[in-house]
Amino acid sequence: MVKTGLFILFLSISLIATAYSQESNPKQQINIVSGKVRETDWVADKLIIFIRQGLYSDEITFVVTNETKITRGTKSISLGDILISDEVTVEYINTMAGLKALRITVKR
Repeated sequence: MVKTGLFILFLSISLIATAYSQESNPKQQINIVSGKVRETDWVADKLIIFIRQGLYSDEITFVVTNETKITRGTKSISLGDILISDEVTVEYINTMAGLKALRITVKR
């Protein structure tokens, strides 16, 4: 009985540690993509951009958080200040919640 309890305790701690380490990995790869804004949703904190590279085109949806830095030139702006058809560059990481925007730079 004691061995079973210790095994369950060990298993629980292992699972919690694994889940925590996956979510807080400081060495996640930062990706960069540029495109044209298709849609902004400041209620759901999402940004959708359209990218085109040669014959390839696609839409990418990003999650925008309070930590996301958004700038136009040298000025900080909010997600609501981004207009449809603005040219943007997005630095992002892939998380379990989706593509998290770290920095959005709006071209003038």
